[in-house]
Formats: sequence, C-alpha cells, structure tokens
Amino acid sequence: MSMSRSIDRNQIQFDFAIESASKGLFEDEARSLGAIIHRLGKRNRPGFRQRLKRCLRHRGGYRIVHSHHNHYSGYLMRLARSCGVPVRITHSHTDSSRRDRRGSWGRRMLVAQSHRWIQHFATVGLAASEPAADSLFGPHWRRDGRFRIMHCSIDFEPFCRVGNPGVRQRLGIPKDAWVIGQVGRLADVKNHRFTLENFATIHQRVPNACLLIVGDGQQRESLISLAQALECSDRTFFIGNRSDVPDLLLNAMDAYVMPSHAEGLPLALLEAQAAGLPCIVSDVIAREAAVLPDQVQFRSIQESWVDALLALRAQPRRRYAVTTMMQTDFSLPIGTQALQQIYQDSLAIAWNAESRSAVPTETQTNNQPTRINPPIVNRPFPKVPAMPSWVSSVKR
Repeated sequence: MSMSRSIDRNQIQFDFAIESASKGLFEDEARSLGAIIHRLGKRNRPGFRQRLKRCLRHRGGYRIVHSHHNHYSGYLMRLARSCGVPVRITHSHTDSSRRDRRGSWGRRMLVAQSHRWIQHFATVGLAASEPAADSLFGPHWRRDGRFRIMHCSIDFEPFCRVGNPGVRQRLGIPKDAWVIGQVGRLADVKNHRFTLENFATIHQRVPNACLLIVGDGQQRESLISLAQALECSDRTFFIGNRSDVPDLLLNAMDAYVMPSHAEGLPLALLEAQAAGLPCIVSDVIAREAAVLPDQVQFRSIQESWVDALLALRAQPRRRYAVTTMMQTDFSLPIGTQALQQIYQDSLAIAWNAESRSAVPTETQTNNQPTRINPPIVNRPFPKVPAMPSWVSSVKR
C-alpha cells in the first residue's frame, strides 16, 4: 500500500486481486486511491482459472501484471501471457531454497515447473535480495537482463518524530525496564519459541528485562502457554498487530531480535535500524539487510543468544540512524521512482514490439492511466495483514 499511496496515479493505477472473501485491512484505503478489488476465491476451488482470466481481461485487459506470489508466479505468468498481458513481472520476496530442497518429490517437481514457466513467460523479474533472486530465478539470473534486485521500500518519515515517553505506560511496561522486541507474524518460520527460551534465561539474570512481541498469528496461544511454562509470562507482552510500529521501535524497545528460520530481506529489520536499535538476527537473513552494519549482528540459531543479548545493554541506541536510511534505495521516494521507471520502460518495450506487428488498440491510445493488476497474493504486509496485488495502469 505504501507504493499505492506515493506513486503518480496519473501514470500508474494499482488494482488488487485477492483470494480472501473477508475485507482486507487496507481495502477502504485502496478503493479511495482508485483501486479495483477483484475477489477470486481460493485457488483450489473450481472455476478459479476462469475467474482469474476474467480478471486479467477486465476493461479490455491489463497492461501489466505484477506477481508477488513466489513459485505460484510461474502459473500466473503463463496465464497472463495467454490473456495477452504484455508486461509480466514476477517478484521474489523470500529465500525458500531450504524448504524447496527438503520438500516432497511433488513439491520439487512443482518448483521446477514454476522456474521453467518464469524463465519462459516473465518479461521482468524483481527480487528483494540476492538470496531471494537465487531462490526463484536460479543461480544464473545475473546473466539475464530481465532479472534484477529491487529492494523493498519503507516510509522512514515516522522515524523522524520526537520521543513519546507515554508509549511504555500505555502498554504497562515499567519505565526503567530493558525491553527486547520482535516484530512479525506469530508463525513457526519467525521462531518466537527461540526468543522466549532465551528471554527466560535473561529474565532470571536481569529482573527488569521485558520482552515485547508485536504481531499475531496461529501460534499466539501456544506461545503464551510457553511463556507461562518458562515462568516469564509476567514480563512478556503479546500486543498483536499494530499500526504504530515506528512508535514502538522508537519508544518502547531497547534491543531487537529476529531469529527467523528463513527470510528474504525483512522490512522489520530495516525499521529497527531506522529506529537506532542494536539488533541480533539469524544468519539466514540476507547480509544486504544490514544497512548499518555496526547495529546488526548475525548469529546462528544453533547456539544461545543470551550473552550476546545481555551485551547489548551496554550498546546505546544509534542517534540519527534514520537520516542514513533515508538516503538508501530502501527509502520510499527512491523505491517508488525506481518501480515507476521499471513499469514505464517495460511498457515502452512492449509497445514498440506491438507497433511493429499490430495496429494500436483502444487500450494503447486512450488517455487512462496504466492499470496494474497485482497477483493473487494473500501475502501479509509487514506487521499487519494486507491484500495481494497486480499492476494495471500507465498513461502514455
């Protein structure tokens, strides 16, 4: 949604295709920005292919499809090609290579087929990190001019605000507490169990330590039970999904952890750095995520993090870290401009190819913005559930 808010909507208009029947958290805002919401239903239900094709042909057809659906993107690229969509973009956000290698024979076959379709039908491939690119595009993607790295973008303006000392009080966290934080959905891949086990030992050695867990998910109840079993539940705060994450990072936390089993290039870690927090993260996370290397330690989750975390008590919060972050390609204005340029360049190539073989259609010559239909993705937006997306509109 951050891109939808900041992109030039006279040139590009995003529409969204979603599987969920329930209303998305950002749906009203998306509609207010001119988006059309296509509800397709679950992909394993009868008629899904037909509904998807009708979506792709909506209003005479989309000019761009931008898929964020990892391996399922191969099928989407193939179907978009059959529907005459000239620009087909697949976007890899995570490194799933370990899971793919350990998957069943059937999963490995599906992944291999998806890779072939992406190679054959995608006109552009974007990846949030080099490991994410290796995972979806293969080890030789650098030799193919279609594939490139495009870091995800963040609006860093909220991290420029002055301190808000009332945040801890509203959460019930003591003012003098030393607070370790973790932001992300409560799922196995995020490895909150590891965080809780390490925190239980820390709490015994530092009585004023607290753990603040931001996010929600299927593991919520089991993690609360684990905190009770480890006898640290009175100092562990599960606060669910929040819209004030920058405030929490700036004013409620003193250190940040991310012991994930797998990640692409996590936006939450970039936000923690913008807030000036010292961070310890698992060594599976892309090294590109350490924009401020003196703030980020990479460690194996096969060993205890207790001593490393306790050492962070002596490491002060980095002042003015956000100023540095705003000058990188992770900054929303820079990323938005880069994405818009990719769309327009890709359309120019497609239009030139079409002009050599066909008479311009009404879609090509009208004065409407290019509608972009993002893919059928029910990916959550960082910290809170969000809608999927395709791409659909660039004005010539």
